[in-house]
Amino acid sequence: MQTPEILGIIAGNGVYPRILAAAARKSGVKKIVAAAFTDETDPSISEHADVVEWLRVGQLGRLLKFFRGHDVHRAIMAGQIAPKNLFDLRPDVKALVVLAKLKQRNAESIFSAIADELGKVDVHLLPATTFLDEDVAAKGLIGGAELSRAEEDDVDLGWNVAKEMARLDIGQTIIVKNGTVLAVEAFEGTNDAIKRGGALAREALVEEFIPGFEVAVEGLVTDGEFRKLAIFDKPDPLDGPFFEETIYVTPSRLTPIVQQQIVETTAAATRAMGLSRGAVHAELRVNEKGSWVIEVAARAIGGLCSRALKFTDGMSLEELLIRHAVGEDVGDVARESRAAGVMMIPIPRAGTLREVLGVDAAKAVPDVEDIIISAHISQELVPPPEGASYLGFIFSRAKTADLVEAALRNAHSRLEFIID
Repeated sequence: MQTPEILGIIAGNGVYPRILAAAARKSGVKKIVAAAFTDETDPSISEHADVVEWLRVGQLGRLLKFFRGHDVHRAIMAGQIAPKNLFDLRPDVKALVVLAKLKQRNAESIFSAIADELGKVDVHLLPATTFLDEDVAAKGLIGGAELSRAEEDDVDLGWNVAKEMARLDIGQTIIVKNGTVLAVEAFEGTNDAIKRGGALAREALVEEFIPGFEVAVEGLVTDGEFRKLAIFDKPDPLDGPFFEETIYVTPSRLTPIVQQQIVETTAAATRAMGLSRGAVHAELRVNEKGSWVIEVAARAIGGLCSRALKFTDGMSLEELLIRHAVGEDVGDVARESRAAGVMMIPIPRAGTLREVLGVDAAKAVPDVEDIIISAHISQELVPPPEGASYLGFIFSRAKTADLVEAALRNAHSRLEFIID
């Protein structure tokens, strides 16, 4: 193609119009005439064009007159016009006549009609990639990691859907994840379609199961420094896909090295979160590769479970947190010397709770401190994953963690829940 001396640019939004103008100059275009649109075109287009005329979207007659007046015979449409502006026109007379002839009013039909009107005044549109050979992406991977097989499958699906969208003249953009079409561009335009699909993709969270055993950590952050108050062992195996937590026992029976690793991992997580002061409750998985954060929350251990923690002079966790919150120095406050634990009594099956038997016998077990049945008679019980409650709680204190765990299991074995 012979390079035209004068090039018209119908400039939409984004960087495309000025990139095109720079490339056209480099290719030998002597004069660039730009039709810009209010609230669409970047004002910097004036730095790249010899003549700029600012128009409203819909002023077709003025666009044709502008190009004729500057002897434009070759033009390129560069940059997007927001779809809402295409359908919220204040058309001049010329545009009204053109629109009246259209059976379908979408971006493709409107731009085609504009091209036809430009042709009638001897202004011919060039391909959008003219002068941009160096800027067009090459085939294949541009950046980032190599695609996985699943990602390649998503690309294939997206390409097939995109071709069908083009045939139906719907839009240009398709968002695909894990073999599912999340969003298809329509009236909203490319950018909003990507935002909508991206939001949906983020909601579709895929998690990998971490093998190992679980622990819970209770702590305080003061001036950004994490301090452990207790590590709870969870002696029951907690394997998925769904499970109820049952027993918490402290102090931990893990080796000092593993306990230190757990504390360091939790401290690093609190720093990453930017926590500066207050309570911390963390859940971690531990395996041969290290300690892995499942959850770190700026709160204390939930519900009645806090009764398993007592500190210097019988201080409760709640009192400790209040003292810390009002600025008292609680650095010397330590957990009691006795071992302690709690069992969150699991719901064995769905149904209606009719009766609870054996509570007195369970309370009589040595080292059992208290039993609280929080479920009420006639309550509809729902086990996990749909349910999020327990039948009640068993508390124990003893000389060692082993004795605490044994007492909790013994007491639980004496309870009977009648469910139908």
